[in-house]
Amino acid sequence: SLGSTEADELMKIGKLYELLAILFRDFATKTDETETKKNATSLEIAYTVASYVNSRISEKISLSDLAGSAYMSESRFGHVFKSVTGVAPLDFVESIRLARARELLAETDLSLTEIAMRCGFADHSYFTLRFRRASGASPSKFRVACRKKADTL
Repeated sequence: SLGSTEADELMKIGKLYELLAILFRDFATKTDETETKKNATSLEIAYTVASYVNSRISEKISLSDLAGSAYMSESRFGHVFKSVTGVAPLDFVESIRLARARELLAETDLSLTEIAMRCGFADHSYFTLRFRRASGASPSKFRVACRKKADTL
C-alpha cells in the first residue's frame, strides 16, 4: 500500500500528464517528420517547464527561471514556448497555479490565504482576483459549488 506522500506525488504526476495532454492534443495530427521531431522537442520543453513549475509552485518563478530550466535564453525560450503552447510562459505558470488552487479548494478545508501562499500567489486578494478572472467565480463560490456537487453524488 502506498503512503500518503507517495500517493500525493503520483497524483501530481498524473495531473501533470493530464495538463500536458490537454495542451498538446493537436500534436498527434501532425504527419510531417520534421514537424513531428519539432513537436517532440517542444513537448519535452513543455514537460520540463511544467515539472519545474510543479516542484516550485509556492515560490516566485520568473521568465529567467523558466528559461534556465529549459537551457535557453529568455528571448528564445519565450518565443519557442509561446509558439508551442499558444500562451506566454508566465501565463502557463499561472494556469498551473490556478489548477492546483482548484484542487485544494475542492479537496481541503485550507483557508484561502493558505491556498494562495501554497500556490505561489503573493496574497489572498491577488489570488482571488486572478481566480475570478480565470474561473468566473470567486474561490469561495467555487469551493461551495464543489461541496454541493460532492454532496449530490
